[in-house]
Amino acid sequence: MNVAFACVVALVTQAPSKPLFDAEAAKLVAGLDATMRAPSEKQALAAFAKVEALARRVDPMEFEILLRNTVPGRPKKWSPGFTHGIEFTSGDVKFEYSIHLPKKAPKGLLPLVVDPGHISFAKKTDAECEGVMSTWLDLTGATDDVIYVRTRVFDRLESDGDYATYCEPQRPQGKPDHDWMATTLLDCIADVGRRFPVDPERVVIHGISMSAYWAWYAGAVAPDRFAAVVPVGSRTWHVRNLLPSLTTTNVFVLHGEKDEVCAFAEARDTVAELKKLGAPATLVNVEDGEHVKNTFPRWASLWPDVAACVRKNDPKAIARIAHSATRPGVSWLEIERAPPRAFAVGTPPIELRASRDGNAITIDAKGVERLRVLLSPRFVDLAQSVTITVNGKKVHDAVAPLDPKAAVRIAWRRGDGGAAYAASVVVDVPKR
Repeated sequence: MNVAFACVVALVTQAPSKPLFDAEAAKLVAGLDATMRAPSEKQALAAFAKVEALARRVDPMEFEILLRNTVPGRPKKWSPGFTHGIEFTSGDVKFEYSIHLPKKAPKGLLPLVVDPGHISFAKKTDAECEGVMSTWLDLTGATDDVIYVRTRVFDRLESDGDYATYCEPQRPQGKPDHDWMATTLLDCIADVGRRFPVDPERVVIHGISMSAYWAWYAGAVAPDRFAAVVPVGSRTWHVRNLLPSLTTTNVFVLHGEKDEVCAFAEARDTVAELKKLGAPATLVNVEDGEHVKNTFPRWASLWPDVAACVRKNDPKAIARIAHSATRPGVSWLEIERAPPRAFAVGTPPIELRASRDGNAITIDAKGVERLRVLLSPRFVDLAQSVTITVNGKKVHDAVAPLDPKAAVRIAWRRGDGGAAYAASVVVDVPKR
């Protein structure tokens, strides 16, 4: 009997009103597993439809436990070392990533460390990519302790002549922009989680220079996805307006004081600003460090602190400053609808600040029209009324409906079984 099946059998015995038989419990576990492994949202929902009736028979906490403990990706054959050319899809575009796996397949789950990659590798060989990946693995001594991924997204975009269109600071509505790029990186992370035994609580994104630029941005777009964000030698102008989003995410900024490409003062001031917001931010300054030389090697001493990080789930207070609803969720809040707008770095039109106190939830929202508030018995009493106040107006005061289908859709989109919320309430946002 596998762990997940044993878990559901033990749990359903506590719900005598609508118990599942062993065969039904096994079917539900298998159905949730197929749902989270599905390569597309359409296929995920089709897989869940086969077990939705069973999901509605267990109580909310039982359902969430099952979803959160869905068997993570495990390849049929463990291929240690480097593998290149693994395809994933973001939107309707196929990209690739390279991966390094430890010598032995783990019994449990492993941290995932992600390097967004760099346009300078557009014409580099796989062997050269391995060299860069090995540098980090050797420095940290984490070769057999983590799953390490370097995306080839930027290689592809640069070789196709498309990179500049994604990174321009202003883009017309509907054109690829920074948020599209961040979503592509998040889709890569989701794909890795569906294929390999990744611990969703210990995902780290890092990079140096241009790749650090995108590590910063992906962290600000999806702060609830990462245990830590570690930019090395990066500009920060593109995320300065987004820093409130990072108040519950561990940020380690590694920067050389003699950096000749990206000014040290910019990194120093950004970390100071994060700290004022109450964020767990750390500046690791290298006195004799240049852009790369003498700076990147400090990863060796930094890794133990980063490796100890786990993401903060279900914080009582959350914030999301965003340019668009391309990646709509943060923790227990989702943007259901926002007006389409042109994209301009530095002028984010969406501002969300939310807090919860028992069954009372207060939200201040700007730039969105509709929200979905995600609820869990982990932090609310689903048998009692949930009061939701948005922009000073009470918009909901009733028992929140259970919605397993919405729960699995959101968990699949985030590529994260840890994002399990059995109930949700959709509310229209009153004008200020």
